[in-house]
Amino acid sequence: MSEVRVLVGARAVVEVIEDSAQHPAEERRGAALAIAVEDADALHERVVAAGVTPTERLAVRPWGHRRLQIRDPAGLPLTFVQVLASPASHAR
Repeated sequence: MSEVRVLVGARAVVEVIEDSAQHPAEERRGAALAIAVEDADALHERVVAAGVTPTERLAVRPWGHRRLQIRDPAGLPLTFVQVLASPASHAR
């Protein structure tokens, strides 16, 4: 799997990750984009209010990320990730 990390400003990182057979949970689509956000819950509220249906529900992952996923009009999955600060944050 190839990965490109781009630093955007002082606090943001954009990762472009090539889909691969090592991730069999989803069909291969060419690329996936994960965007770090400070507040996944607030973003979820804005996405739903705008009429967009998430393709992956807002949830905490075992590795400490709170994330949700939508698809852009071309079908590209866009994943928004909030890195949780402490193990206590994982309980949400």
